[in-house]
Amino acid sequence: MESEIKRLLFEIIYDKLNLKDIEEDFNNNNIPKKDIINKKNEKIISNYFFLRNDVNLDELTKEETIYLLSKMNQKSDTKELKDFLEQNMLRLLLPKTNEKYIYWDINDDEHLAPSDAIVIAFHTIEFLEGIDEVRNAYICEKLNYIQDVLGPQANIKVAVLKYNEVPTITTEI
Repeated sequence: MESEIKRLLFEIIYDKLNLKDIEEDFNNNNIPKKDIINKKNEKIISNYFFLRNDVNLDELTKEETIYLLSKMNQKSDTKELKDFLEQNMLRLLLPKTNEKYIYWDINDDEHLAPSDAIVIAFHTIEFLEGIDEVRNAYICEKLNYIQDVLGPQANIKVAVLKYNEVPTITTEI
């Protein structure tokens, strides 16, 4: 259930931030995207952006949890479910901590984000032929645009963390 809620929350965030336009821009500029293995045939929202925050269902009251479960079981009424999730997005996604910043992976400054931010991971493959300093600067400009312009426009504090994928190398024998 939590993975489905997380997917729905990310879909809401993706739409509010209009990440589809940025993703299309990346595609048009040949920015390599993450290779996704989708064994469960789940709906893929993005090939570049992924929600890092965990879902904290403990933040809901018993009544809210019952309501959420009932709306999730009613497959036909997704608008009310999405409205509920959007209204409770920050309660569900922001960690309860006194820390101002959180490391989202290993303890390095590249994966450090404010604890009161929705954290989006951006995945690309940097070390392929054609990814140069100009293209990296372009990527960073777009990611900063998400944080500095699109987030405030949508009234969401957003931190975008950049992850470098390892290219898949296949060999034929």
